[in-house]
Amino acid sequence: MVRDKKHLSAKGTSNHLGLYLLLSSAFFHFMLFSILLPPWQGHDEPMHLEYIELIRQGYVPSSTMFRTEQWWKHIPENVIQSIEERIVGSMKLFRFWTINEIPVSPEANDFSAIYRGATALRQAPLYYMLNALLLSLFNIQSLLVSLYVVRFVSIMFWLGTIYMIYQMSRAYFGEDNPLVYGAPFAVMILPMPALMAGVANNDALAVFISSAALAFMATALRRGPRKIDVLLLFACTFFALLSKRTTITLLALIPIFCVLSYLSEKGILIFIRSFMISGVVILLLILIILSPLWQLLGISHWADQPERSLFVKSFFSWQHQDTFFHYFYTSFWGCFVWGHHFLPDYIYSTFLIINSMLVMSLLWSGVRISSPLREENLIKCRQLILFVCAIMTQFLLIYIRFFAQVPLWNLAQGRFILGVIGPIMILFTVGLEQLVPPPFRRSVLILCGVSLLLFDLYVQLCHIWPHYYMFYY
Repeated sequence: MVRDKKHLSAKGTSNHLGLYLLLSSAFFHFMLFSILLPPWQGHDEPMHLEYIELIRQGYVPSSTMFRTEQWWKHIPENVIQSIEERIVGSMKLFRFWTINEIPVSPEANDFSAIYRGATALRQAPLYYMLNALLLSLFNIQSLLVSLYVVRFVSIMFWLGTIYMIYQMSRAYFGEDNPLVYGAPFAVMILPMPALMAGVANNDALAVFISSAALAFMATALRRGPRKIDVLLLFACTFFALLSKRTTITLLALIPIFCVLSYLSEKGILIFIRSFMISGVVILLLILIILSPLWQLLGISHWADQPERSLFVKSFFSWQHQDTFFHYFYTSFWGCFVWGHHFLPDYIYSTFLIINSMLVMSLLWSGVRISSPLREENLIKCRQLILFVCAIMTQFLLIYIRFFAQVPLWNLAQGRFILGVIGPIMILFTVGLEQLVPPPFRRSVLILCGVSLLLFDLYVQLCHIWPHYYMFYY
């Protein structure tokens, strides 16, 4: 009895130590990116800081829950102009346009110099109000100091995201499985999440709340449903929508969560087989869309007819489909300097091969689940279905939004799907679990971790920092 207690105590200490090491490593890595990243080089940082400065001056948005609200129209034009002049002046000082290799007029003094219609004032207000409160509390006046304080706040939210992804992973794998660290470590070390973690951007809060909601649902599916769960999820979704409207996909996940909580074994098997069939069909459609078959089938020609709507024309355009999938995939794994600097093609091809292997392994594990399910497998199947639904709903939102806004300048960036980065990495880890026999899983996990660490060093030393700093020396 005493020996068992000591063993459990040692195991608990080991698990806590692993979590502390994970979070401390994430903090160091995120801080490194934030400090080395030149000012204003994070995605849309100038516009986000303008929003915060307006709130600090007393112009508080009513709710901005919907994009049609234009609360900033009541702000005197000279107030907005003054803030933009200060930010643009700082951007010139830190060679923003030189680094981005974009010509700019010396007389430029507002955000039209960044790109036409550059603004974040349509965004939901929670992230900006929290940061404005913090900056006002410490009476910070310097723009540069404000920028780095807001970056630090984003890092704190992303540390919370890493913790929530760990909880999500633990709910699926259990504490004793070494693969429990796979997903959170991948999110911590991959360049794009690490870069976004050290940036003044409301994505940080939205990703944290979305990850918290998904971790809660995954944990609830393991322990069993409670009546209060749905109420808590609605509250979480409310705050998520106050941080970013694209988190509306959480509303679609709540009924799916309710169904999964009470779904029988037979229903789970039907779900799995449906996903298997739809997964294969979707993969085939993507291959057709990205191949000459799209044109040979005459779909592009049919869509070009005058009576077709603009949405139909753009959706059935091979060029637009290729643009969507290519930019979305490449910018998810590595795309820097405001989306202007990419990694070599062979890196994206390598990730595509690895991702395809892991997805095929995941699909094969679904084929193997055809016999009566044990209780543990039933729980895991519910969680996997939840993760797949979360990814599909978020991707569908990005996909539809892209083609609805094709006439405008709008590229489907990989960072738009970071709200479900936890489920994505957990599914990849499950695929790895199916490929590797149990005795070798710890060793393979270490090998994967070292490979990701080397990839991170390669990206920093050969692509990010040389491009950012070669203009300074």
